[in-house]
Amino acid sequence: MQIELTEIKDIGSKKSYQASKNESVKILMSMTGIDYLSAMLIASEIGEITRFSTPEKLVSWSGLCPSIQQSGNSLYMGTMKDGNKKVRWILIHAANTAARKHDRLRRFYQRIAKRHGQRIAITHVANKMITIIWHMLLNKKLYNQRKQNLYETKLKRMQMRYIHRLV
Repeated sequence: MQIELTEIKDIGSKKSYQASKNESVKILMSMTGIDYLSAMLIASEIGEITRFSTPEKLVSWSGLCPSIQQSGNSLYMGTMKDGNKKVRWILIHAANTAARKHDRLRRFYQRIAKRHGQRIAITHVANKMITIIWHMLLNKKLYNQRKQNLYETKLKRMQMRYIHRLV
């Protein structure tokens, strides 16, 4: 059992070291709800952001936009489109955290939840987050509404994980 725990710690240290060397991961970590492991997953799945010409294409690729069926004057907003299940999964989890901890996203979540319920509201928050992520990665800018002390804490925690591996 001790060997398995050591192996898990070693893998975590390797991942934190890889994350510390990736510019996109550091940019993504500036957003509330995204830590280095989720940032690594998002960055590795998205790849080069320039392959998405608009944020809407990234939203669609990630599967965070509803399907729409329209006939005449009837419009039906259906379930989520097929997309990258890993990115959608991690962004839904990040959106849950952001809806609790980030003032602007919390207000957005509450406004949508009143009309459509909690599950749909979280999906809307994740949709907004992936749109912001597109702009952040394209312009190579940190999230402008980040909590600086939280961001620095995330970076330190990431660095401490791989420093412990060296010791």
